[in-house]
Amino acid sequence: MPIPTNNSRPAIPYNPEQVLPNHNRYGALGKFPPTAQQLDGDFNGMVDLINTLAGAINDASAGIFPGADNPLNADKLPTTDGEGNISWTHITPFNITENAVQTRHIADGAVTTAKINSANAAPGDIMAADGGGSVSFLARTGRILQIVSHEDNNSLRDQNDPTASAQTPKSFKTAPFRVRITPQKTNSKIIIFYSINVGAGSNQCAAVTFCKNDAPFKVGRNDLQNSYLGVTHNIFSALGQSFSDGQYGCYNFSSLFIDTGTQGTQITYEIKKAHPSTSINSGFATSESGGGRNTISVMHAIEMDL
Repeated sequence: MPIPTNNSRPAIPYNPEQVLPNHNRYGALGKFPPTAQQLDGDFNGMVDLINTLAGAINDASAGIFPGADNPLNADKLPTTDGEGNISWTHITPFNITENAVQTRHIADGAVTTAKINSANAAPGDIMAADGGGSVSFLARTGRILQIVSHEDNNSLRDQNDPTASAQTPKSFKTAPFRVRITPQKTNSKIIIFYSINVGAGSNQCAAVTFCKNDAPFKVGRNDLQNSYLGVTHNIFSALGQSFSDGQYGCYNFSSLFIDTGTQGTQITYEIKKAHPSTSINSGFATSESGGGRNTISVMHAIEMDL
């Protein structure tokens, strides 16, 4: 119980709660007054008792609480119910108010990998929240690792290259239509999408070959009857027309392919011309009345962790 702070001098005569030795020291003197030695002794004794009491109060610690010497209460803290009752408890969320623990109060390295229960997780899994206060480990799939893009809006009217063929595809004259990507993970999926606009010379065809590291990557099977090598896309002028459709406009070739690679090994994907008259982004006509206008072509390589 707390020490009272409303003490006052007692009424006379005062009857002590305990009858102790020398309780009637001065009454026993009769008509003789107390000596200086008697008074000094009594007051000095009271001062010593007050100092002893002050020391005891200053030295008070949790050890005086009941149960402090019980091994079952080791590492626990005392708590009160507000009604004078003290008990022992571990620190729980109930004892900590919201926002009570701030970042500067958390030691670096307090939460380590070893302390996170990931016994049921497979290598490479990621921790995901369910929105309801729980977490689980899921396979890391569908994650986009990188995207590499190329855009070509240039055009050169006369892009004829007599050396370009299905056997020897050549880069476009304006600039190689290609992307380079270095996989971040072995066996991840490389998704390649392109949309390329090509024109052709007068009454000529257009053909392109999709290459990987300068070698044909996706081409049609060989024509066994005529022994023609395959290409990825081609278009021929309609029989009887004096000019090809691609002379004034463009053909659009587009596709989506999936590939794999090795971590750290660069891959170059390029669409090359497989016919001499094939032009990128424009037809062959040079006159203002030709009607052809420059276009734009794009290619994207997307690495995904599937």
